[in-house]
Amino acid sequence: MIIKPKYVFQADSCNLVQQEFSTKQELYDFIHSFDFRSLYDSHGKPTYGITRGFRDNQFKVGARLVIDIDGYQAKSNIIWGPQYYVGRSANCNNNVLRVEMPVVPGILYGNRHYSEYHKIFANGDMVYDPVRMRQVYPLCDGRPSELTRFIQQIEKQKYNLDKVR
Repeated sequence: MIIKPKYVFQADSCNLVQQEFSTKQELYDFIHSFDFRSLYDSHGKPTYGITRGFRDNQFKVGARLVIDIDGYQAKSNIIWGPQYYVGRSANCNNNVLRVEMPVVPGILYGNRHYSEYHKIFANGDMVYDPVRMRQVYPLCDGRPSELTRFIQQIEKQKYNLDKVR
């Protein structure tokens, strides 16, 4: 019996973009290289259109366990982890979350690559910077980010299942 975790990236940018990865490093590399400033067509190819702020600049990460028993494969359902908005900085004042999100430079935004968006704060809102690969809101202050904690939890589940067999 072989147990392998598969990490899942999902973004809803005009159409659903979903990818699965065998290692956490592949997931991190994909998040770092994913163009959140583009909208995506139904085939997963980027199309340059105007992003609509919070709706298009978010992603979530999940995982599933793939179990191989004598050549037969079984996959678990996807266990969804943290959901993030994408931005390079964020703060929350008077219950309003302000995030600098990536935008497509052009006629609407001039030469800017980021624009500030406002949203009523909801419990659980988190912001991740894919350029620096760190959680910017809420601040972690030396603790691991929610993404790192989720991946550690999946690896611990795999380890516990390996011990049982």
